Amino acid sequence: MESRMALPYIIMPYISGGTLSEYIAQHGPLSLQEALWHIEQIASALDYAHARGCVHCDIKPANILLDGEQRVMLADFGI
Repeated sequence: MESRMALPYIIMPYISGGTLSEYIAQHGPLSLQEALWHIEQIASALDYAHARGCVHCDIKPANILLDGEQRVMLADFGI
C-alpha cells in the first residue's frame, strides 16, 4: 500500500484469469487439493497485508483473482 497526498492506494498487476467465483461457476466445486492450494495462498496474502497494517475485511470468491497458473491475488481492499 502506498500513499500520496494522504490518499492511500494499492498498485496491482493485471490478472487475466478471472475470479475464484467465476472459476467455480465454470468448473464446479474445487477438489480438496485445489481448495487447500488456494487457502494456503490466501492465508499467505493476508499475513503479508496484516504485517503491513492493511486489513481486507471482505474475503469472498469474487474478490480472489486467479492467474493462468491458479495463483491467487486478493482484490478489492476497499481502500
